[in-house]
Amino acid sequence: MDFDPATANRPAALARRESFLCRIALVIVMAWYAYSNVRSNSEWVKPGPGAYYELLTAAIVSGQTHLKIAPDPRLKTLPNPWSGGQGIPRAHDATYFNDRYYIYFGVAPVILLYAPWRLATGTYLADGAGTGVFCAIGFLLAVWFFRRCQRRFFPTPRPWWTFVVVLTLGLGSFVQFELRSSEFYQVPIACAFACAMGAANALLLAAGSARWRVQALGVALACALGSVAIGARPNYLFALLATLTGVGWLWWGWVRTQGFWSREARTILAAAVVPVIVVGSALAGYNYARFGNVSEFGIRYQFAAVDMREMKLLGLEHMRRAFEGYVLAGREYSLYFPFIRQTTENIGLLPWAPFALCALAFPLTWRNPRWRNRAWVMGVGVPLFAALANFGTLLLYFYVFDRYVLDFLPMMMLAACLSVSVLWVTEFRRRFLGRVLRGGAMLLLLYTGVHSVVHGLPVGTSRPEMSWLARLMNHVPYLVERLSGVEYGAVEAEVTFAAGTAGVTEPLVVTGGGRDLIYVRYLEPERAQLGFFHTGSGGPLSEPFLIEPGKTRRLRIDLGSLYPPAVHAAFVGWRESEIAAVQRRVDVSLDGRSLLRFASAMHQYEPENLQLGRNPASATDLIFRGRIAATGRGGLPERELIAAELGTGPLRLKLRLPPFAATFAQPLLSTGRMGAGDLVYVFYVGPNRVRFGHDCWSRALVETPDVYYDPGEDQEIEIDMAPLHAGKSDTLAGREHLRIRFNGRTLIDTPRAFHPAEPAEVFVGHNAISSSSSEVNFNGPLLESSRLPRWPEAPTDGARLIRFKLPAERAGRSEPLLTTGVTGAGEVVFIRFPDAGQFVIGYDKWSVGGPVSDPIPCNDNSELEIEISLGSLYADRKPGPDWDEAALKRLRSTVRVRVNGRTVLNHTSESFPTTAAQIWIGENPIGASSCFEKFTGRIEQAIPVGPVRLR
Repeated sequence: MDFDPATANRPAALARRESFLCRIALVIVMAWYAYSNVRSNSEWVKPGPGAYYELLTAAIVSGQTHLKIAPDPRLKTLPNPWSGGQGIPRAHDATYFNDRYYIYFGVAPVILLYAPWRLATGTYLADGAGTGVFCAIGFLLAVWFFRRCQRRFFPTPRPWWTFVVVLTLGLGSFVQFELRSSEFYQVPIACAFACAMGAANALLLAAGSARWRVQALGVALACALGSVAIGARPNYLFALLATLTGVGWLWWGWVRTQGFWSREARTILAAAVVPVIVVGSALAGYNYARFGNVSEFGIRYQFAAVDMREMKLLGLEHMRRAFEGYVLAGREYSLYFPFIRQTTENIGLLPWAPFALCALAFPLTWRNPRWRNRAWVMGVGVPLFAALANFGTLLLYFYVFDRYVLDFLPMMMLAACLSVSVLWVTEFRRRFLGRVLRGGAMLLLLYTGVHSVVHGLPVGTSRPEMSWLARLMNHVPYLVERLSGVEYGAVEAEVTFAAGTAGVTEPLVVTGGGRDLIYVRYLEPERAQLGFFHTGSGGPLSEPFLIEPGKTRRLRIDLGSLYPPAVHAAFVGWRESEIAAVQRRVDVSLDGRSLLRFASAMHQYEPENLQLGRNPASATDLIFRGRIAATGRGGLPERELIAAELGTGPLRLKLRLPPFAATFAQPLLSTGRMGAGDLVYVFYVGPNRVRFGHDCWSRALVETPDVYYDPGEDQEIEIDMAPLHAGKSDTLAGREHLRIRFNGRTLIDTPRAFHPAEPAEVFVGHNAISSSSSEVNFNGPLLESSRLPRWPEAPTDGARLIRFKLPAERAGRSEPLLTTGVTGAGEVVFIRFPDAGQFVIGYDKWSVGGPVSDPIPCNDNSELEIEISLGSLYADRKPGPDWDEAALKRLRSTVRVRVNGRTVLNHTSESFPTTAAQIWIGENPIGASSCFEKFTGRIEQAIPVGPVRLR
């Protein structure tokens, strides 16, 4: 029966049953915490530092405040290194100041946990492990708080209620959402949560005692832990101020009864002030040692997507968006297990955790005089006030993240459980109204608990212990889809374009609730590009094509978001790598011509969310003005084709590098995962000039020399490195070696360390490992990617690449660059200087002559790179898969010369028969009249680069 406050004693058997159920709930929650955290962190303990809190631990233990990683020296040459990504590798979200790296994220976790662990064991606790420890401590302290309140203020209405409350505090407050992360962002949040729960218990100790010494102890602990929480999360300053209001209540009580200068009043005041001063001074000194400013935590100098110094991080203008994020942001139900989309977006209290709002009923408990006392009002009300102060602070903050709910939600859940417990034994005892209120509270609690648990479920093929359940549960929607005729796979459509307006974009195919889409971008009334957009990272554009308004075209769009989830029954029997290959693809063709082909992350597909020609999720996207109608779906691809796509071995990319716009980097290939991956990127140095680089996570990067390119020409890039050779042990196959070739020219061939990667973790044109060295996606046309059976041998014939410096005395001279053939049957490519400030490139065929280029400006410091392709440079070769007969014939009858990547001559001319011994660089031994005998500049490199690809 319900407890009557008038009866003081409870049966011992009931108390034992309650304690037993409490222990069972504790075991369940702690076991789930351990599973979630350990399963999400491949390493709990590391021999050396790698992630940010491990690096900060190494710094603090060695007596310094800056991280032991050296910034790229090029950063300090930038006018504003904080102005977003500028192509120079940098530590993302680290603080850069005085050519050193720091982190804005609080030092308190290092002082409380990471440094003691390092000193005691000689190893480093992983970032994710620290999150798990702090979350577990915070949960246990929350349970202890509830049990202390329970024993002091109210017996439990039913023994099972304690069981439910413990499960709610552990699994219903979204703590396990933080536990799943291995990232450093959650570490200070979890640390501050644990400190806040410790401070709440200390304040309860002070509020519930009549002895001034006990009160002083509780106040000192509460203020110390509240101050340390600021060392983890600076926004806890307002929570500390809320705590001090409760302390002021205690202090004023002694002032009224004993006097202002009484020992009791002075001790309470000192217990509050001294910890705040000590911890505050330590934090101020830490900030001053780093930035020369006691109030600077480092966020203004943080490397982010924008210059943080120019942002207004706090302001009333942020309230509406933050309120929507933390209160109203909804959840999306899904056809597939776990039937709720596991968002990393905001978690609104109303749609996600409405039971927490029962905390606002706390003042109703004061209706009964039994709970109108200092111990209850201060012991529970002040921690709740502190949590609401955190919530209010977040409403003023520019950034709105789901992980921030730990600043206020657990304490609100605790206060809600306490409020409902008290109301249960008072207001809920009324027969009809009490049953309605009790039932409503239980429904809210069940709803919140289910959503919290589901949000924390580990799903996917990488979790075999859960994937069997997911596959089992997904059989039901699979059968429903089969009966209702739902299809998967590529959308095959007929499309008719209307004349466009330059700069206007219109959606074609939209999936994932508007988060993934293919769109058309008009360049001119009859020219356009297709583009891919993925929320959070954007995407590339295709090469331009003619619209031909009014003409019906065949459009095929194959996106990973057009397939069911990995644990869907349709994928029974598929390997994980095959599923991953399907779910990351972007393959778009128009009339059989490939326009987009690369890999990208995707949002989950829901059949009813597929939209053609419109994007209901966007208020700004236009409707497609042409006509688009689906004619069919491609279905699941043949597994044999998927296996061929995955492949193994070196990678060949055919792409077009976009024109230079700024110094930045874009991904070509990423392997592995965040924290343990590799990235090969292209860095745009200047007009027509790039370099390539390799970034191995937590290791030094390496870059190639600069090379030139023509934005209007196709480029061929070949990459070989260990992660591309899954399951191979042959060291000659490219393992432990990095090789990059650009248009047949080897740019780098050196030993390198790599992180292991599965075939499913190889992404082309996408920075899947979130490396700070490049942007998220390659945005030029990626025309083709294929695997090679072996690394190509260095070419011995074909076009010649010549790097040289100009002659000092050059005005009026004409000098040879390349000569082939013999006297009377030869060709020469020469450089002629009308004056010292310009030159032309010419081609001369014996007895025929040839064209010259337009003038090209130069100076004494000019270093030129010239690529010359003549038919006479190619040895006899048979047609093959790479070069058919028509392509070989074009090579033998075309003269093409590029200067610094730009084509300056493109001329049709049949070459004379030539042998390898009849090819000269910088000489004219055949006596051609178009130039002198020798080149008088300095030739620094001359190599064959094989056949060129002619457009």
